Amino acid sequence: YNPFVGRGLMAATTLDVSGGLSPPAEVDGCTLDSMVQYFNQQKIEDFVVEMLLHVAKHEPVDPESYMIQYIQHRRAGKPPPSPSRSRKSSRKPADGATRTAAPRPTVLHGLVDTQEHTEAMRHFLTNWVDDTEGKAMLEQAKSRGGKPSKDATIFESVTSIVSNRSVSTAEFLNWDCDVLAQREETLLRWSVVVFEEQAALEALDIDQPALEEWLGVIQDNYTPKSQVPNPYHNFKHAFNVLTVTVLLLEGQGAAYCSPATKFAALVGAIAHDVGHPGFNNDYFVKTRHPLAIRYNDNSVLESMHASVAFELMLNTPNANFLKKTETSTYEVIRKTVIAVILATDMKIHFELVQQVNALGQSQEPPDEKAKDLVLRCLVHAGDLSNPVLPTELYCQWAYRVVLEFHHQAEMEKKRGVPFQPFMEHHPDNTLELAKLQCGFVSFVVQPFWNALVTVLPHVQTRVDQLAVNLKHWQAIKAEEEEKAKQAAEGGP
Repeated sequence: YNPFVGRGLMAATTLDVSGGLSPPAEVDGCTLDSMVQYFNQQKIEDFVVEMLLHVAKHEPVDPESYMIQYIQHRRAGKPPPSPSRSRKSSRKPADGATRTAAPRPTVLHGLVDTQEHTEAMRHFLTNWVDDTEGKAMLEQAKSRGGKPSKDATIFESVTSIVSNRSVSTAEFLNWDCDVLAQREETLLRWSVVVFEEQAALEALDIDQPALEEWLGVIQDNYTPKSQVPNPYHNFKHAFNVLTVTVLLLEGQGAAYCSPATKFAALVGAIAHDVGHPGFNNDYFVKTRHPLAIRYNDNSVLESMHASVAFELMLNTPNANFLKKTETSTYEVIRKTVIAVILATDMKIHFELVQQVNALGQSQEPPDEKAKDLVLRCLVHAGDLSNPVLPTELYCQWAYRVVLEFHHQAEMEKKRGVPFQPFMEHHPDNTLELAKLQCGFVSFVVQPFWNALVTVLPHVQTRVDQLAVNLKHWQAIKAEEEEKAKQAAEGGP
């Protein structure tokens, strides 16, 4: 059998036409003989196989985190851990119907589950279990019952390898992170890291395994299995809003929140669009949808998002991360989560602009009313953050949201209900896309961020980027209008 299944080693291994594996003669300057000798000396093979078999048994959604926990348990003399989230677990979505979580592509040490890698892994495990010596070593590994090996070097080596792959928040907690280029599974792991590093989980008595379970269920419910993923309102958008919320809370933003309200803002950010159907409030009101009837035509989607966030927490097994918190803390968190999500309703946008402008002109230290206002603006600012991102990223997000608008307008036409003219055009219509962005930035986004920077001066770089992006769209608009003029005049 070929034991070289893993990051780097696997990439250097090739499949022959018969499906067998040809081991590499040398990998990264290390000869095959030296690697085998080291593995044998340190008894790495039996340990790694035992760990992989536990991964296969439990099917954790985040195998890397599970393997880190496995190693930590082994070193501490504890039995193997049970994953906080497994692909085998069933969950209840907001409508109460039981469904199994959507399967995710398996990732092992950074390898995407391609057919080649799947066959290589099967070949490795099959040969290991079939091999007499392998069986003996596996039984020896099982007989240890989770006790640390006498030679701790193996665990130090593996721990070092895994730790070196640990995520640094510097990779994604910045304005240049290309969220759209990431897989949702990666963003889910990053979300867990954000809460671990940015929220006072222990001080607030937050149940961390339950929080991780809830985050996974939130991701699942951004795109239920029965739906085609939204171009814009999806988990990637949610993660983008989460990171922006964290960035806004840096510097002067810290003065406007307590540990409880900061945690609540992060919860509201990641859940603010959960269950979004890809149509706006106006659509549900015009079509007299039951959702609009339920919420009295008032902040229909925002009310639904806030409700679903808590329903998933309470109705999903092992996802109630607030079950240990004191009543007073629970009340603050719940109140704040609801407030920040409801504040994403565009109908109150200009009211927020006026209030933030007034706050920015005040010379008084922030009182509770001011803190509540800034907290309500955090997630809303994240929701309106695409135009303050680097131009290339902004253009990608703009295309997606306009595509979603176009889908809604087409549906409204089919149903015979009025539609907004600005939503009718497909984003491939470059002139109309540019016109829409110029208007959106000038009349909606710019007034809000210009007000916000008076309260949070550290976002000045984003206001500067916003001006750059506006000029970008204005230039495109002028160019496309000139092309249209020449075409109308019969020019080249």
